[in-house]
Amino acid sequence: MPWPRGCVADVPRPGDARHRAELGRRHEGHQARHETLKYGVARLAAAERLGMALHPRLAQRIEQQFLLGEYELAVFAAMKEVEVRVRELAGAADSLLGTKLMQQAFCPTVPGPLTDQRADGGEQVAAMNLFSGAIGLFKNPTSHRPVNYDDPIVAGEIVLLADLLLRLLDQIEARPDETPSEDPVGVTPPG
Repeated sequence: MPWPRGCVADVPRPGDARHRAELGRRHEGHQARHETLKYGVARLAAAERLGMALHPRLAQRIEQQFLLGEYELAVFAAMKEVEVRVRELAGAADSLLGTKLMQQAFCPTVPGPLTDQRADGGEQVAAMNLFSGAIGLFKNPTSHRPVNYDDPIVAGEIVLLADLLLRLLDQIEARPDETPSEDPVGVTPPG
C-alpha cells in the first residue's frame, strides 16, 4: 500500500546521496570509536608496564604525567632527572648540558668522574654512549621542539629506560672509590 498523500517517509533510499552520506557518518563514528578503544587499550597496557615501582626520583611526578596522557612531558621530565643526577654525581657545572655532560662524566680516555676505571675500555665507551645516546635521543628533542609521543607504550619504555639509568647511577654512587690496580686479577705472583 502506498504512503498516503502528504506523508513522506524521510528515509534515505539505498544508492542516493543522502544514503551514502549517512553510511559514511556511521562508518566514521565506528572508526572513531575503534581508534578510541585501541588508544585506550594501548594506554592501559603502557600504564600496567609503569605499574612497577619506579625510581624514587621518577615515581610520583612522572607517573601522574604519564597517566594523564602527557607523554611528552613525562619523557622529558624522566630524562631531565637522569641529566640532573649525572650532574650531581659528577660535580659538573650547571652550564654543562646534555650529551656533552654525559661524555665528560663518562669519558673513558681521560677518566670522567663517573667512569668505572675497573671496567674494560669497551664497556667504558658503551656506558658513555648509553647515557649520551639516551639524553641525545629522548631528552634533547623535547627540550627544543614539540615531539609527539602518540604511542603510550613507546613513551612508557622511554620512562623505564630513564628508571634503569637512574638505578645504574645509584650503583655508581655506591661504588667504592678504587683506582684500578696494577694487578687486575688480584693475584700477585710470588716473588
